[in-house]
Amino acid sequence: MALQAVCGILCCSGCKYNGNVMHASYPRNPKEVSTMGAKWLTDALHRAGKLEDNVTVTSIKTEANPDGGLLGDMCRAFVEYDGETTCTKNFMVKFAPKEFMPQVTCRIFKLGWHEFMWYKDIASDYPIRIPQMLYGDFNHRSTQYCMFFELIDAEFLRFDNTENITYERIDLMLKLLAKHHATSWGGQIVGKDTSFLSKTNEGASLMLIPESKKHLKTYFNVSKNPALPKNVTSPPEMQKKLGECFNAFRDIMDFDVKSPWHTINHGDPRMDNFFFNEKGTDNKIGLLDWQLMIKGSATQDLSWFMCTNLTKAFRLEHWDGLLEMYFNELHKNLLVTRPKEFTDSENFVSKTHTYSLEQLKEEIGIGHIGSAAKIVIGCGGLDTNDPNNIKVMGHMSVNAFDHMELDQTMALVKKFKAGTLIGQKNNTTSTYESNKSTESKSVEMSEQ
Repeated sequence: MALQAVCGILCCSGCKYNGNVMHASYPRNPKEVSTMGAKWLTDALHRAGKLEDNVTVTSIKTEANPDGGLLGDMCRAFVEYDGETTCTKNFMVKFAPKEFMPQVTCRIFKLGWHEFMWYKDIASDYPIRIPQMLYGDFNHRSTQYCMFFELIDAEFLRFDNTENITYERIDLMLKLLAKHHATSWGGQIVGKDTSFLSKTNEGASLMLIPESKKHLKTYFNVSKNPALPKNVTSPPEMQKKLGECFNAFRDIMDFDVKSPWHTINHGDPRMDNFFFNEKGTDNKIGLLDWQLMIKGSATQDLSWFMCTNLTKAFRLEHWDGLLEMYFNELHKNLLVTRPKEFTDSENFVSKTHTYSLEQLKEEIGIGHIGSAAKIVIGCGGLDTNDPNNIKVMGHMSVNAFDHMELDQTMALVKKFKAGTLIGQKNNTTSTYESNKSTESKSVEMSEQ
């Protein structure tokens, strides 16, 4: 799979093919936005139905995006029109990454395609605030793409600055995640086709297993990994314990997709991907950067949310109450999004399962294995000369080991191997599993 991706990049990524959606040329990088110019953008917005036929773009100016992007190249574009229009003047433009290794990652995991399809077919009427794509195109052979989004004017905050982690913001973030998880419950969205997304235990996701094992030794080597947290008091012992957990990773993945908490995970719900207090509106929060979506237990998102955003001190003071709030919000939203399956407003039960906080906590604890694997792999390619990367990965590492300890992840893995987790004893079947024969079809509109 990796070799195919490399060959594809070497053979095709530099070629300028027409898009498979608009069937016309499109810019592949910020420079080409300027060179293709106002006439191209006028035609593109007309074809997309976002610009009135009697209005044209008269000028376009680009500038670098100050926040950059690891898995995509970005710029900002500011345009002028020759008439009145409802189309935005300020755009965020996203392309495939220009660096080789991110290109490999995006091609293997189909990240660009997933994000493109999400914005093309789903985001426009989704019930949470998501940036709107005004124009986009994608070529499958080169995997080059171009997406023109509205430029969001709001507060953007770094997750590794602990001063940004307040109760009010975390409360808003979890309420938004609960609404998203309920809307995509069972890995499906009413009236939409989500078959372009993969599950936790299939395809490229399985590469996490050998990759996490490969980088484990380097991760626990203090001389090679400056991001190794000080709360790991015995690296050899922890390496052995985490290695034993990684040995069960494939079985954990299979357990994950059968979970009754099955949904579409955002994949990267760290604070950087939320925006707050959007200017000119009453909107307090929104969510962007949807390229890491995957179908599986909602506890994937919750674990990564904790490992990126929540320090031990914050967790000890607030997490129990916040998790109970998420649990109740999820139930409340499911009464609306899945009224045939969830009919009891007092008790969180469906036709096939009784949901409990205890089971949710257990599965979050198991979910930390996936989060730890991503962090171990991330540190495996760490640039030791980049202090910001070291700081970010160190921050996530500290949080991950704290949460694994507090949630007793190692003990839960033993229970998992023995088949004594609540979810295993109940032998429940997820909404996804019961509907997998119709996965490629959209959920019937009669669900609402």
